[in-house]
Amino acid sequence: MDALVILSKVEQEYLLHAIEAVLPVRQPRQLCLWTQGQFQALLPHQIMVCLQFGAQDEVQHVECMHSTVLDAGLLARLGDKADGLALRLARHCRDGLRLPAM
Repeated sequence: MDALVILSKVEQEYLLHAIEAVLPVRQPRQLCLWTQGQFQALLPHQIMVCLQFGAQDEVQHVECMHSTVLDAGLLARLGDKADGLALRLARHCRDGLRLPAM
């Protein structure tokens, strides 16, 4: 059994603010702002990749959100709909396989 993770009071507050802030999001631009604001405070990141899958597990949309200018080749390797790193990682995790903790 995995160890139980208990959030600190500060982390609980960040989580609550992140959830409250995402509820009214309706547009991709709003989601991008949320990922660089409240979500960034909860889970610091440089790039966030969102994948939308269809009913037959096909990739319908890939969105890479980042706050800096990134190399086009890097973005292509990360977000490629056929064999991108984000897609392979999502399918790996979906199959119940785990990634090592850092």
